[in-house]
Amino acid sequence: MDVTARVDIHFEPFETVRVPTGLHCTPPDGTYIRIADRSSMALRGFRVGGGVVDPSYTGEICVIMSNELNRSQDIKQGDRVAQFIMERFARPEVIQVPKEAILGEQGIAGFGSTG
Repeated sequence: MDVTARVDIHFEPFETVRVPTGLHCTPPDGTYIRIADRSSMALRGFRVGGGVVDPSYTGEICVIMSNELNRSQDIKQGDRVAQFIMERFARPEVIQVPKEAILGEQGIAGFGSTG
């Protein structure tokens, strides 16, 4: 679903701003809203950040947008700035594992350690 800006917004170079949408939403149980870039805005040098709306959030949804260009830009009221995507999620069972149980070939080496 495309989402529009509720007001005109001016961005200075490399500035990050919360863009109000005027939308409030309570997603169904087991879902959340992901806020994603629109390709047309990405081509203009805008990026969306902080793209998850928690299921329990009830306030106005704002889109965190950054101007990644070295020049000022404007977004006008009604411009389509982002996309809302409703996604399902599962709540994993998280358990604490003893350190001895995770010391294997990869162990705790982390990112890129397996080639």
